[in-house]
Amino acid sequence: MALFAFATNKEPRMSADPSVLRAEFYSLPPEALIDRATAAAVRYVSQSLMESQAIRGGGPPYTRIGRRALYRKSDLLAWMEKTGRTVENTAQLVAA
Repeated sequence: MALFAFATNKEPRMSADPSVLRAEFYSLPPEALIDRATAAAVRYVSQSLMESQAIRGGGPPYTRIGRRALYRKSDLLAWMEKTGRTVENTAQLVAA
């Protein structure tokens, strides 16, 4: 059974506080599907960057259901783990 865990309220999500979206994300089960606004908040990027990456590639995997792009929580976390960098100090960022 698929679990669709995204907000169904009629209020636009673009005005939602990113910290609220992140808290909502981390409370969901791994198989939950989330919308692009929540995925962007979790990644600390804009929705327009998420849209751009969906068009040209390089972003996390997503599923289209109708006109909506939905991201599975487990896929998003795995992608972030795979593409992220772990550093001990900021000097390592310049050297990389």
